[in-house]
Amino acid sequence: PRRPTTPLRDPILDRPCRVLVADDVSCNLEIITFHLAKVAPRAEVVTVDDGYALVEAFERAALGAGQQPFDALFVDLGMPRCDGFRATSLIRAMGDRLPAARTVPICAFTASTLPDDVE
Repeated sequence: PRRPTTPLRDPILDRPCRVLVADDVSCNLEIITFHLAKVAPRAEVVTVDDGYALVEAFERAALGAGQQPFDALFVDLGMPRCDGFRATSLIRAMGDRLPAARTVPICAFTASTLPDDVE
């Protein structure tokens, strides 16, 4: 018989942190926010609906415009206007003037199941 497993808890997930999530589908934002709350209950999750909004929100926070900087970014690869690839490039390009842009973890995701996207 299989015994139920207990998920491992990483102490870093129990600390307060700020996470920025970009997706153009509001239902996906709700799902991601729900799951982030499960694994990082003290996280403040901020959502935006496209890549340009992600870049702007990251930059404002990194410059200290009345907000704490973001500890991690989650970005959809398949958004219109500015997809996750472009948004990531724009953020990394800020590295000379915003050191956090070089090091902030960026987790990319997609709902696409096309063979080229799965690779």
